[in-house]
Amino acid sequence: MGLGDDHFILMYHHVGFMRQPGDLAPFVVSEAAFRSQMDSIEACGYEVEPLTALLNGAEKRDGRQRQSRVVITFDDCPQGLLEFAIPELERRGWKATFFAVAGKVGGTNDWDASPGAPRVPLMRWQDLRELAAHGHEIGAHGFTHVSLRRCARSQVPVEMSRAKETLEQGTGAPVRAFAYPFGEAPDGYRRLCSETGFESSCSIFSVPTRVLGDRFDIRRILVTERDTGLRMRVKLSHVYLRARGLVVDRRVLRANRIRPRPELPPGDEGAEAKSPAPDARR
Repeated sequence: MGLGDDHFILMYHHVGFMRQPGDLAPFVVSEAAFRSQMDSIEACGYEVEPLTALLNGAEKRDGRQRQSRVVITFDDCPQGLLEFAIPELERRGWKATFFAVAGKVGGTNDWDASPGAPRVPLMRWQDLRELAAHGHEIGAHGFTHVSLRRCARSQVPVEMSRAKETLEQGTGAPVRAFAYPFGEAPDGYRRLCSETGFESSCSIFSVPTRVLGDRFDIRRILVTERDTGLRMRVKLSHVYLRARGLVVDRRVLRANRIRPRPELPPGDEGAEAKSPAPDARR
């Protein structure tokens, strides 16, 4: 089944204690919950690998069915991951994919502009280089973390190409995967990704019914503090994957009027993007 197989692409942001998380609270997972979630993955018998390794492995199977895998991804790369989450992964021998905001390395999450969002220090170049040296994958999460669907269309390829070039220069590692900031894929995303050199891209809600149905619109599962025990087992089930792809994602895309066009019609490449309705996703 190759790239059509069901796989679980999990999305995290912050792991560990945050004194006043404010608006970041939905994206903060405690150490205890994170350990429980990792235990659930292990109990299900799934192998864990970075995103590009999963995609390359699926392509080499020549159509033969492959056991489902789990990919653990982290957006933004806050420094707090170095204290518990990364050592916990290393203890289990697991490698993850870390999507860094290239223009904010060593800085803070200043794109979270609401008064209720605390400033969180982000990983430094040395941290990212060490992750790459230990076999983790470094991906790009834009250059400034601007929504590629809401900004001027002319800005989109600059955000993507500059992110890739900066991260590759800073880490010395290839950057093949991209995660759309705020989960919002821009119109014409397939050609944009190909032309800027990315081999895959992740969103949150996506059009294909299969997780890897479109390698430039890969659906991820947000994991929260509440997802322990039975809730985590449900999110790691194939029933959940299929239900979300068939119902939840498409319903959200329609409700928010942000269903992206994979390709742009001829002559539309230079048009400016229209701003959709406000959305709370990160």
